[in-house]
Amino acid sequence: MKNIGIFCLFMMFSFGLMGQNLSVEQMLSLSKKDLGLVEDYLSGKNWFFYTGSDETEENYGNVKFVHDRPNYKVGDPAIFYITYYFSEAERAQGVMMRFRSEEAFNNYINQMRELDFDLKESSTDDGDILKIYSNGRYIIEVTVPPNFDGGKSYAFTFATKKSYRRMHKD
Repeated sequence: MKNIGIFCLFMMFSFGLMGQNLSVEQMLSLSKKDLGLVEDYLSGKNWFFYTGSDETEENYGNVKFVHDRPNYKVGDPAIFYITYYFSEAERAQGVMMRFRSEEAFNNYINQMRELDFDLKESSTDDGDILKIYSNGRYIIEVTVPPNFDGGKSYAFTFATKKSYRRMHKD
């Protein structure tokens, strides 16, 4: 009986680390969907839309979600955030999850390894370490902050290779 209790606690803890049950595979799937489908899917998983910006000539449009905070206001604390980026003009989209949990970070990295993502390049960007992983079809951009300096968080950006190239063209 003790083992069952320990197993249940482990499973609850593991689900919490996965970004409220959003796995790397689910995030990759969301990166290919249009805005309406993303909002439908996330709202069914207890994510709440809290702000958005229209697409302009200079910037992609975006909508932002927070987990398990229905009355969230910009500036309030939360554990997990998702930003969905889109461009009708570029026909590209991607999705980013931000969080400050090292356990969730390690969980996502382990899932990426299981899905055969390989590190392709790394650099620094605004004081963070930026790593680009690929598995042939998708790109995952991972941002690692320096000890959460200035309130920074881990960020995982998911996109198809085609969308990623369009989002990062100069």
